[in-house]
Amino acid sequence: MDMSVLNIDELNFDKDALFNELLPALLKCNTIRNNSNRELVKELLPDELYGKFLPNGTIEIQVWSLIEVCNNYSKLSYLLKCIGMVESHTKSWLEVERVVKKLQLTALRIFGKTELEELKLVIKKGGWAQAELEIAARLSLPPRTSLILAGTTDEEGILEEILRNLNDIAQQAGEVLAVLSFAAHLLENSGQQAETRQKAGLIAWLEKASAQHNQQEEVKELRKDLRQVALPQYYLLIKIKPCDSNKYPDPDQFSLIAWLDRCDGNPTPLRLDDSPLAIKQLEEISNECYQKCRQQLGINMDNLIVEVFLPCNLLDRPVETWEVDIAYKFKKQTMKLGQKHPVVVRAYERTVKDFEDELKPSWQKGWQKLEACRCKTQPAKGFICDSIHCQDEESFSANLRVDNESFYLGMTLPLLPYPKDENVWHVIDTVYLEGTPVVLWVREPAGDVDEVKKHYHKLLKGEKLAQLPRQVYNLRLEAAASLNLQHPCRQIVLLLDDPTRPPPDEEANKDRAVSMPPPANN
Repeated sequence: MDMSVLNIDELNFDKDALFNELLPALLKCNTIRNNSNRELVKELLPDELYGKFLPNGTIEIQVWSLIEVCNNYSKLSYLLKCIGMVESHTKSWLEVERVVKKLQLTALRIFGKTELEELKLVIKKGGWAQAELEIAARLSLPPRTSLILAGTTDEEGILEEILRNLNDIAQQAGEVLAVLSFAAHLLENSGQQAETRQKAGLIAWLEKASAQHNQQEEVKELRKDLRQVALPQYYLLIKIKPCDSNKYPDPDQFSLIAWLDRCDGNPTPLRLDDSPLAIKQLEEISNECYQKCRQQLGINMDNLIVEVFLPCNLLDRPVETWEVDIAYKFKKQTMKLGQKHPVVVRAYERTVKDFEDELKPSWQKGWQKLEACRCKTQPAKGFICDSIHCQDEESFSANLRVDNESFYLGMTLPLLPYPKDENVWHVIDTVYLEGTPVVLWVREPAGDVDEVKKHYHKLLKGEKLAQLPRQVYNLRLEAAASLNLQHPCRQIVLLLDDPTRPPPDEEANKDRAVSMPPPANN
C-alpha cells in the first residue's frame, strides 16, 4: 500500500483496528489532501463507522481532533509523532473508553459546561455529520488541538515524551512557529492535573525555543490570548428592528428585544415587548436589559459579550458608547458599555427570512473562509479600504471579491448614515450581498490611516480570530488608557456575523421573561 497518501478502503475497520491500524497508517503518511475538515472527516470516518462503532459520537471527537491537528501542519507525520501516545495508550477497547472519559473531563475544563451541552443538543438533533460545521464554528482549532494532549497530561512521562518530539520537530524548516504555537496550546490547556514539574519543563522549553527562533513576542501574545479561550462565554443579545410601517408609520421608531444566551440551547428572554420606541429610548431600555443580565449572571458578568443586532439605518449609532449602570455598595455610577464588555454589532437584515433564503449561502461561505483561516498563523485576507475606494459600487464590489479567500472588510473611515432613498448605494449593501461576515470601521475620521491599517492586520491574524471580540475590546481599552484623543482605534467598531448563531425565536418561552431586579443600593 502506498503510504504517502492514506487510502481508507485498504484499512479494515473494526473495534481493535480503529486505533491499532488507523493511527499507524496515519503515522506513515507524509501528506494528506488539502480538503476541508468536513471532507477529511467523511474520508477517514465513513458513515457506516459512525453508527456501528461510535454510538455516542464521543470517540469521534478524538479522531476528528487528531485529523484537524494534522491538517494544520504541512508535514503530517511530524505532528503525529507528538501525539503518538494516543495509540500507545489505547491497546484495547477498554483503554479507548478510559481515554474517552478523560477527554470528556478535559473538554469540560477547556470549553465549559454550557457550550458542551449545546453541542450535545446539536448532535442529538442531527447527528455528527450535521454538527460538524456547528462545532467548527463553536470551537477554534487551537483548543481542539490540545483536547487530546490535555486529557493525558497526568500520565507518567507524557510531557517528557512530547518535549522530546517537539525538539525534533522544531528543527524542521518552516515548522517553527507552528510547533511553538502547539506547545503554547498544550501548556495553557493542560489544567490542574498536570504535575508542576512537568509544566515547568514545558515552560522552560517554550521560553528557550522561542528565544532561539526570535519568536518571543509571538508566543507571549499567543499565551495571553489562550488564557481567555477557556473562559465560558455568555451573550447579551439585543435585537433592534424597525416597527411595522402599517401600524407605526414613523420610520424613526424601533422595537427592542433581548435575551441572555448562556450557550446551553435555552436562552433566557429579558425583553419580548415589541412596542415602538424612539431612538433616544433605545439606550435606556438596553440598560434595563443589562441590569437583568447582572441579576442573572452575578460574578460571571466578566465573561459577558454584548451583541447588538442593528438595522442598516442604525449602523452609524455608537452603541458601544451607550451607558449602563454599575452599582456598588458604596456608590452608583455609569460606564460606557464598550469600556465594560466586548461589544459586537450584528446585522438585523440577516435575521429576516427573505434575506436568509436569497443571500445566506454566500454569507455561510464567507464564514467558512474565516473558520479555515483560524487554523493558520498568517494574516487573514480581506479588503482594507480608504474613502476613495467607497465611492464606486462596481469597484468596491470587485475589491471584496478579488481574492477567493477574502472574508473581511476593514474601513479606515466612519460608516456613513444609511440613505433614505433606496436607489442610493451604500457600502453595507455590497457587504451583505457578498456575504462578508467581518467588518471593522472607526467612529471618527482617523488622523493616521496607516496606523489604523496596522491595527487591522494585527487583529485579523489566524489564531486571534477565535477571540476577535475580546481583541477589539482590548484595543479599545488600550486607546482609552493612552489619553490620546486622536488614537485611531479609540472608537473602533466590529461587525462579526456568525450564521451558525442566529438570534432566538421571539415567540418561544415568552413566559420565561425575566422581570426587572430591585433597585441597587446606593
